[in-house]
Amino acid sequence: MDCRFSVLLALTICLSLSGCQNGFLFSRGQTIQNPQMSQNPDVPPPGAVIQKAKEAPRTPKPATVVALAVMKEREATQSTDSAKQIKLRDDARVFYQDALKIDPNCRDAQAGLARIYSLMGEHVRAMETLQKAMKKNSKDGGLWYELGMCHNRKKEFGEGCRCFQKSLEFEPENRQTMQTLGFTLARIGQVDEAVAVLTRAEGTAAGQYHVARMMLHLGQPEATQRHLELALRADPNFEPARQMLASLYQPGVPAVGAPAFGAPAFGAPAFGAPAFGAPEIGAPAGTRGLLDIPSPTN
Repeated sequence: MDCRFSVLLALTICLSLSGCQNGFLFSRGQTIQNPQMSQNPDVPPPGAVIQKAKEAPRTPKPATVVALAVMKEREATQSTDSAKQIKLRDDARVFYQDALKIDPNCRDAQAGLARIYSLMGEHVRAMETLQKAMKKNSKDGGLWYELGMCHNRKKEFGEGCRCFQKSLEFEPENRQTMQTLGFTLARIGQVDEAVAVLTRAEGTAAGQYHVARMMLHLGQPEATQRHLELALRADPNFEPARQMLASLYQPGVPAVGAPAFGAPAFGAPAFGAPAFGAPEIGAPAGTRGLLDIPSPTN
């Protein structure tokens, strides 16, 4: 009896020890989860594909949009197709307006939009746009120049001269403004003042030659000849003046250097490259955007 009891006790003890070991081994085989993962349901499980949220479209810089407008405006200037010009200038207008939606105070967009309005004949809008720009940039020579060009396109040449003179107060060495002022002065009959300004801008020979061009445009052949002779007196090898003088009195032959029939109105951009190495449209603030009058026509 005692023997059987001893065997039963030993068997019970063995089974107890076996159960403890199995429990210990089982607990060691379990995967221990990251406490942070178990506490944060937003953390994806290992190996999950993470999809990035779509980025919102970036707003372009105003200068980038202005550059697109400048490109369209330049294409319009170089085109001889009037329908294409209208389309390109309208495209430029939209780009300038888009730039102003991004930055309502973008100076280059304001100047460009005013220029486009003026070239389209929408002079009231052009003036309003420039006046708004000049409230914050009253000493900007470029804006005064654009205002003068708006007046010239309206044939308000006296006001144009006043604006160009104001522009030169802030940019006294700007050759393009001098050229434009000189042409405008000659257009309203202030010839001596025109000669002085154009001589300062380009030298005596070129200054007298350009006054001669305006005199020819105004139907004054004697004055044209006189200024051509003065140009050649200053520089006997100044070829434009020599050619124009030689062709001046040839019957049936347009004088060399005279405005061509159908040329754009005085104050409007001439087709082709800007004259005298003037800065292109879209130049930084403080420079002219577009030389508008290489040909005095109207």
